[in-house]
Amino acid sequence: MKRAEKNLILVAFLSILGFGYQNCAQSVGQTATLASVAPASIPALGDKVTPQKMATFARKLKDADSSKPYSIQEIVMSGSTVKEYVTQDGVIFAVTWRGLSNPDLSQLLGTYYSDYRAEKARVPRKKGMRFENTETSQVVVRRAGHMRDLQGQAYDARLFPAGFTVEDLQ
Repeated sequence: MKRAEKNLILVAFLSILGFGYQNCAQSVGQTATLASVAPASIPALGDKVTPQKMATFARKLKDADSSKPYSIQEIVMSGSTVKEYVTQDGVIFAVTWRGLSNPDLSQLLGTYYSDYRAEKARVPRKKGMRFENTETSQVVVRRAGHMRDLQGQAYDARLFPAGFTVEDLQ
């Protein structure tokens, strides 16, 4: 087995254990081959998805209430549990996560990611701060936590179904 193949196996193994793909790949020098190990693209905030497509990525939570105008789909990725809030029309309007590491926000935020990064770069980070609240005209991203217990939420309030509030995010 070639060294590159061994490194890919190591990256895959470490990512299963909860370490981020980028960190693992950089530590073994395999950033060029990262795409071959990364999971398929999951539906992002603001995307419209069909129940069949969502079923390939997530499982519907058992405690979902059919009387609510939304459902919650759960995805486990990179050591984090991600919940996507989906309207009855199939639009993802909010995402929450909790786990050992932060998920790839570029994957979760989709088209909102560039606005988020620009706003985050504009506002300087406060020293020692373990809470981030980044708001743009379209998306709100909140992240908090400490090593191995990171959590966050991202949402577009304009897409909320009737009667849904930020407090409803779990």
